[in-house]
Parts: sequence; C-alpha cells; structure tokens
Amino acid sequence: MYRLEVYDASWFQKMMHRNFAQPFVVKLYQSNGQKLLGTSPVVDRWRNDAIVWNLDSPGSANDVQFGKDVRFDQLRSECEPPSPLLVCMKQ
Repeated sequence: MYRLEVYDASWFQKMMHRNFAQPFVVKLYQSNGQKLLGTSPVVDRWRNDAIVWNLDSPGSANDVQFGKDVRFDQLRSECEPPSPLLVCMKQ
C-alpha cells in the first residue's frame, strides 16, 4: 500500500518559483515499510490537485498521478498477494 504526502515548498523553492500561486512538493511512500519511493519537483497546486490511483492492474504498469504535473510510475499492484484490501478479494 502507498501513501502520498503533500508539502508546501520551502521559502527558497518559493523564491525560485515566484510565478506559482501554490508551490508544493509531493512525496510517495510505501506505507508498510515507510520507504520513500519518489519525490516530485516543485509544481503549482493551484487548480491542480486531483489524485488518480491506478494500482489494481497486474504487473508494473501501475501509477499514481497528482494533478497534471506529478506522476509516479512503475509501482507494484496493491492487489498482489498477500493483500489486506477488501476490494482485491472481490476481483
């Protein structure tokens, strides 16, 4: 299972991206081991914060997308055994 964390950009990053209304950074963690899987560059969250989880297909074609600018690819399916998710048991 995975966890997304959204952080406001640091003051230095805000200075470097003055044209962004809401500069932020997204981090993706593997929640069972607290392992950091990826960090996004600084992107603008203004009207750009929809989250799409595509993690139920077999193989490594799974991804998480945050807005139109942040995408984490090549993720392991959450439905690979042993999975505690009830939605996986219904498939």
